[in-house]
Amino acid sequence: MITGSCTRHSWRCALIRTSRTPLEIHIIGVDLEEADWHAIETVCAARPGGGACLVRHPLASADHVPEVARRLPMLSVLLLPRLTTGRILYLDGDVLVTRDLAELFFRDMHGKPLSACKAVKNLIHVDLARNRKAALVPFVRRNARKKLSNLARIFGDDSPEDYINSGVVLLDLDRIRAEPAVRDRMTDLRAAAQWRWPDQTWLFKTFRGRIDDLELKWNTYRGNAFRGAALLSPALRQALATSARNAAIVHFVGSRKPWKPWRGFPPMGARWFRRWRDIARDLPPDR
Repeated sequence: MITGSCTRHSWRCALIRTSRTPLEIHIIGVDLEEADWHAIETVCAARPGGGACLVRHPLASADHVPEVARRLPMLSVLLLPRLTTGRILYLDGDVLVTRDLAELFFRDMHGKPLSACKAVKNLIHVDLARNRKAALVPFVRRNARKKLSNLARIFGDDSPEDYINSGVVLLDLDRIRAEPAVRDRMTDLRAAAQWRWPDQTWLFKTFRGRIDDLELKWNTYRGNAFRGAALLSPALRQALATSARNAAIVHFVGSRKPWKPWRGFPPMGARWFRRWRDIARDLPPDR
């Protein structure tokens, strides 16, 4: 089962085109109208050799307190233990799937309730703050340390290197539901909404020490082709280069999205932006 929380059609179309196994796609729809659901069903039904099974999970922002309602699309991943069961792969709406995800879905989670990639930008900040090559450019090292200092409240006693990105998350919902205290903590949207990046921060805090690390290829930051990679340590530079060559899921993190016009220089990972637009050209308009 694969779930998402956005009405962007391109990620579903890319997922359907690359999949060689049966798909059950769960959509968490916040304030969607019937026309929106119909457009989603049209895309799912277009799968060659048989449509993907679609499961609806409608949510209404009016059912939640204002601080939760404002961020409900982002927080919705936290409700999965109350919406469905079994193993489920959650994808943000701003990702592009480039290969079949069976390898990821059926991976050994090593008895952990959740699998996710480390947040690549944090890995870079930590690396630049520590390695000697970055020390040759004082501004770069100082800026990395400042960003880590600003994020210290989120990490608490944990290493910033352990922080995750929740754009791609594999969850064992039966394992989570078997622990009522953990399930209740995960689904506490009011507590989660108090944090910056509430979805991934709350998952990180709820499951700290129990997160199975995914290879970086499963959640690449615009393809992980970072400019200025020469300043990074050899180990991280190699890890990013490997994930860039084998990118299975491209995540358009940040304010620059494929469906928005470019301003100035092409964004990092511009070829993936073009791939998204090529796919979107023949799809129903996004909501």
